[in-house]
Amino acid sequence: MAQELPIVLPQGRKAPDKHFFRIGEVADLLGVEPHVVRFWQQQFAQVRPERSSTGRLLFGRQALARLARIRALLYDEGFTIAGAKKALTHEAGPTKPPEIVYVETKVAQPHDDTQEKALRVEADRLEREVRALQARLTASEASEAAVRRQLAGTEARLDAELRAALGEVEALLTVWPS
Repeated sequence: MAQELPIVLPQGRKAPDKHFFRIGEVADLLGVEPHVVRFWQQQFAQVRPERSSTGRLLFGRQALARLARIRALLYDEGFTIAGAKKALTHEAGPTKPPEIVYVETKVAQPHDDTQEKALRVEADRLEREVRALQARLTASEASEAAVRRQLAGTEARLDAELRAALGEVEALLTVWPS
């Protein structure tokens, strides 16, 4: 069985004597928001919660210990996410050497390039499609730029007409008897 990691929580907090914790409990114990715990769960392969029969994420004591270590690396020791990943990898200790596996090998068959040719034809077709899509995108970007210029001109003309109309209304109001 794997050696249990010590749970070192911030600010002298103590982990309750239970086997599993919900994400809100973990967040409270670590002094972070639940979305931070979710983010760390996605970023660090060492943190793998389990799912309950109702689908809730449940973090075991090992996961809580790893999250507490991640929090310490990021918040207390000033590591970046990438640096914390490296530190956790090195802290995991040496891995056991890979087992030697003997595999029977088959005698190589004569080369049949029909599949290779089919893949080349498909790759060429996809490349043509990509170029066509790029051309359409370039054309639509040029069209969008033309529409934006036209809108800017229309906006300027309407602004000038509005100012002129306001000037006429102001002139009428100054002449109008009170």
